[in-house]
Amino acid sequence: MKKDISLWMGTLAIIITFSIILIPQKAVHAAFNDGTYDIDYEVKEAGNDNTSIADGYFTKPATLTVTDGTQYIQLTVTSSSMIKSLSAPSGPVEIVSEDEGNETRTVKFRVDGDLSQPVPMDMHIVVPDLYDMEHTARIVFDVSGLDTVSENEENEDSQADDQSDPPSDHENSDENANSSTNGSNDNDIEGSENNDNVSNEEIDDEEENVEEKESERLADSTNQQENDDASTSTSSIYWIASIILGLIIIAAVVFWIIRKKINK
Repeated sequence: MKKDISLWMGTLAIIITFSIILIPQKAVHAAFNDGTYDIDYEVKEAGNDNTSIADGYFTKPATLTVTDGTQYIQLTVTSSSMIKSLSAPSGPVEIVSEDEGNETRTVKFRVDGDLSQPVPMDMHIVVPDLYDMEHTARIVFDVSGLDTVSENEENEDSQADDQSDPPSDHENSDENANSSTNGSNDNDIEGSENNDNVSNEEIDDEEENVEEKESERLADSTNQQENDDASTSTSSIYWIASIILGLIIIAAVVFWIIRKKINK
């Protein structure tokens, strides 16, 4: 009986361990809007937060370019004759331009994933008669203040709200128009008032159209988000259920084999 309990506890431990390892975890990080940004950074040592000696070979700031969600970093290195090679996790850097006279080289490389996390860089630095070694450093980027996707959506909503308000310039124009008609006959005054009424009606219609379009856009966005969430949730449930079922079958087979050997 004690052996059976021990076997079942071991089986459950195996199931829990494999579930933690195999169930996918969704990575969450800030996504930046397409565009070009100046971004500050610091080159630090591979194993700690100390500033690397290599930091002195890199000019600040770097340039971040986001195209269709893909992030590219462009930076310039000095004393380029001493930096024989430079590689990012995405591969060797691309040389954009080089000035051998001033010993400067501008390079470009892709950064996948969360830019707020340190980016390891492999480099081969040669100082004649003094230093010749390959080592790894970490580039830490300062992403504070960059325009993220969520911030951009809030700005668009704010701009839409501002557009729905009647412009103050029009009110000032009406006041100037009314002032310029003083001293004219009654017919002219009545015509001006009619024109103002028509103009106000057109403004009201435009406001209603803007509000209707904004409501439709928000509704479509909400429905799309709900559909995406439902689809993701359903896929995750099926995936988790399949993994657990497979682990249970494997555990049952292992338990049966062990039990059979014990009975022998």
